[in-house]
Amino acid sequence: SASFSTLDLTTGALPRKFDLVICSDVLEHISDDRAALDNILRMTNRWCLVGTIQGRMRDFEAAAVGHVRNYACGELRGKMEAAGFHVIRQIDWGFPLYSPLYRDLCDRTPVATVQGTYGAGRRILARLIYMAFFLNLPRWGDYVWILAEPATGGRSGSP
Repeated sequence: SASFSTLDLTTGALPRKFDLVICSDVLEHISDDRAALDNILRMTNRWCLVGTIQGRMRDFEAAAVGHVRNYACGELRGKMEAAGFHVIRQIDWGFPLYSPLYRDLCDRTPVATVQGTYGAGRRILARLIYMAFFLNLPRWGDYVWILAEPATGGRSGSP
């Protein structure tokens, strides 16, 4: 019973509210992230979970992936609070294997390396990298997850 919609987060919101709004790997691609956060807040009834990248932007992130920004440490939290969210929890993740090691490797690797058909060797390597990411420190790194609720009018409670 799911429904899917498309919209430009900088120009509007869907005409209803949701108990959980997830915005993952989106805000770093949007020039007007403040307008996007305002519209996300308009759709959030209870919780909002935002995941994005922070820290130094690598060349590949702008050129090949389309980032217009990487957030400075604490910047996303400040923007969410300014938009009217109350931050419940923030997790910074990824050190040292995701960032800096993996992100720096991606910056030095041609984009074609990660495109196309994956054979057995690529699948094994991808699986090893995936497993290695579980060794990252749980409270430090360049990937940030923020769980928040509307500062006013939202229903409080733990997810």
